Amino acid sequence: RRLKKRLLLSPNTSIAVSWKYLTIACVALEISQIVMAPMLSGEMKKMPLDEFLLRILNASSKNLASSAAPSIFVPVINGNLSSSISRMASSSWEQVWIPTVRILATALVPIVKAIFFLDVFVTFFTGELTSSGKLVAKP
Repeated sequence: RRLKKRLLLSPNTSIAVSWKYLTIACVALEISQIVMAPMLSGEMKKMPLDEFLLRILNASSKNLASSAAPSIFVPVINGNLSSSISRMASSSWEQVWIPTVRILATALVPIVKAIFFLDVFVTFFTGELTSSGKLVAKP
């Protein structure tokens, strides 16, 4: 005789907890994209995620010294970039940093979209624990 197995994921497993943290990080990225896009672009519209990441990490196609809104990770002193950052802009650091950020931003977009899509199914197949410790389906 074959026993029926329930296809439920326990909510206290490391996979379920890690998935929730990953989903929360993606939602925080989406919220920060909506909130900070007007400050970075000067327009009141949503910015695509890859462009947002390029701007936030200051790897846009514009020159570092002439960017309208500097990155939050690059210090600004009296409206100008600090001299050490300006020196690094023409160095090999920029030649490595900008393509790396572009690849990261381009790869991160489908990953975030996949996490948002799969979260529906992971949440659906994650059960609840009763007070007696039995795993049951969510109502």
